[in-house]
Amino acid sequence: MEDGFTEIDDYACANCPNLTKVVLSCNLQAMGQGIFNDCTSLTSIRIPKSLKSIPFFAFQGCVGLQELIIEDGVEEIRDGAFKDCCNLTSVTIPDSVRNIGENAFRGCCDLMSVTLPDSVRNDIGIYAFTGCPNNMEINACESIKRIIQRQIQ
Repeated sequence: MEDGFTEIDDYACANCPNLTKVVLSCNLQAMGQGIFNDCTSLTSIRIPKSLKSIPFFAFQGCVGLQELIIEDGVEEIRDGAFKDCCNLTSVTIPDSVRNIGENAFRGCCDLMSVTLPDSVRNDIGIYAFTGCPNNMEINACESIKRIIQRQIQ
């Protein structure tokens, strides 16, 4: 996406099975829900700090997604944003994120490592990590670890 893009509509790039790479504009301020839903060949995405909220179901079903970089500045990961991204193996949530929505990483069956800041302590949605491996490494304070462990059991 060119640097001039500041908004992208709902489902604008959804169901594009041949889409393998996307570079989001560093000026992007809003993405519609389901924007890359079921883009099964997408392997990598960097969420720019200019985007404050990763929308509902933005990358749901992106089964080829292996690399996710969320820049510090993003404040919210909405419901189902990365649901069923089953090749995603590691996620680091930056300190700027204040909440993680319901089902955000549900069904990420290969997610082996997640790093979470204290800032999400009171706002991790139900089932956010359900369906992730039981032996997933959780790098977070103890209260967050307990929340996540209850979800993945």
